[in-house]
Amino acid sequence: MTQHPASVAFAQSHAPLLKVIKANQAVVNAVAKDPSAANIAATIKAIGSANFSQLVANEKKLDTLVVPYTAQLDYLSAHATQLTALQNAVNETPKQWQRWYWVCVGGMVLFLPTIFLIKGRWSPKGAKQDEDRYEQMIQEELARLAQSSATSATV
Repeated sequence: MTQHPASVAFAQSHAPLLKVIKANQAVVNAVAKDPSAANIAATIKAIGSANFSQLVANEKKLDTLVVPYTAQLDYLSAHATQLTALQNAVNETPKQWQRWYWVCVGGMVLFLPTIFLIKGRWSPKGAKQDEDRYEQMIQEELARLAQSSATSATV
């Protein structure tokens, strides 16, 4: 699409004519090779006089913008819905990023006040001291229970 924008623009603006030409390709090719009265009459009968006059008026543009890129234009025509959806998604991407950014900002606004509700030490040194005191308290309690069970076993 970006390599031949003039061809794509012409094909989009003349899509009905190109569909008629494609449907009657044999007749159009015959009149292009031999513009005799019989071929012109057959072409007018097949595609209609209005389409024939457009065909004649756009003959040079068709030869330069459509014929060399027929395969590419057919592909674009066949996959128009998917390409349109892709283009819409590409256009929507910056807005989606911005929405996600504001969701993150909202999460931070909700998170910041909850910092002060968290219990515990903020420094690793203080947390280690608390852990050591807790382990010492457990060891003292286990020793007391062991001594208590040893005393009750001897009684």
